[in-house]
Amino acid sequence: TQNPTGNICNGDSLTFSASVLNQVSYLWKVNGDSMSNATEYTHIFSPQGAYTVTLVVSDGTCLDSSSINVNVGDYPTIALDQIIDESFSAANNGQVQISVNGGFAPYTYLWQNGQNTQVQNQASGGPIWVEVADNVGCTSRDTFVVGTDTSFVADFDFKDRFVICTNDALDLINNSSPAGAYLW
Repeated sequence: TQNPTGNICNGDSLTFSASVLNQVSYLWKVNGDSMSNATEYTHIFSPQGAYTVTLVVSDGTCLDSSSINVNVGDYPTIALDQIIDESFSAANNGQVQISVNGGFAPYTYLWQNGQNTQVQNQASGGPIWVEVADNVGCTSRDTFVVGTDTSFVADFDFKDRFVICTNDALDLINNSSPAGAYLW
């Protein structure tokens, strides 16, 4: 049995089985090195690179062989390019931009909030994870922290007294910073 694409992830294994079971001898080789004399052989592929798996069989008189090439890729590496904090708490407009290397392109993306693009542009403040899978299913995951812009604060105060009577006025003082638009 073999991976139909011939591409797998670093550290994965494949099991190979001889389809002719009445031979005198079997020899499995990986990149020319003898590995096993059984009719079935499982190999763990590491490190990344190109491998050739060969089965040599003999009926006692003649030899025959068959080979398959296996490409072993590393898992995708996720790098943070930029984080933009959300503009205020619960705005859900923070942004995380990543780049990906390694593995077998193209990549698919799955963010914690369900977005599936390389740039997350609906992030809320706090941690958010992304899972990146390459073309053969090698998957990596990373978490980033989006902040909340706290450069402004909504605050007010009042003067005079804590208790007022019906139809009395209360002076409210806007202490919010920085100055901007306000709605009471």
